[in-house]
Amino acid sequence: MMEEALKLILSELKEMKEGQSRLAVEQQGVKEQLKELKEGQSRLAVEQKGMKEELKELKEGQSRLAVEQKGMKEELKELKEGQSRLAVEQKDMKEELKELKEGQHRLAVEQQGVKEELKELKVGMKELKEGQSRLEVKMENIERKITGIPKTYENLEQFVARQQRVIEELSARSVEYGVEIKEIHRILKNQ
Repeated sequence: MMEEALKLILSELKEMKEGQSRLAVEQQGVKEQLKELKEGQSRLAVEQKGMKEELKELKEGQSRLAVEQKGMKEELKELKEGQSRLAVEQKDMKEELKELKEGQHRLAVEQQGVKEELKELKVGMKELKEGQSRLEVKMENIERKITGIPKTYENLEQFVARQQRVIEELSARSVEYGVEIKEIHRILKNQ
């Protein structure tokens, strides 16, 4: 649209120049007519009056052309300023787009890190469950052995109590890991 406006302005400027050239040619003709009028005194009064009116119209036309040319210059200046503002806005938009892309990349990296942590937690959870299963099997074996041993052996009871505490601690950790995994799942779903 700006290119069309510039083409229109250039076209009008060209027409103005051609009009000025025509005016120059016509002015030359007027001079020749003045010479003829001087030679013919009888026609001078009537023709001179017409020439004055024509000259007046020419001057008025020239004045109008000058005003229009001034307006065109102002419009051209405004167009250039508008083009400059558009260039600045376009530059700002490019910078904002670059920042958005960088932010998106950072989010992708963070998401990958969360996925890796989740994977590690799942592995740890699996190991805890396996350890808990092994301990439960051992406890069952120990309990079977204890049933055949007199209750007077306090050291065996203490051993069982320690094993029970280990199982309880592992169970508590298992619950904590389960909560953390659920929280990570929730964060990933919200992204």
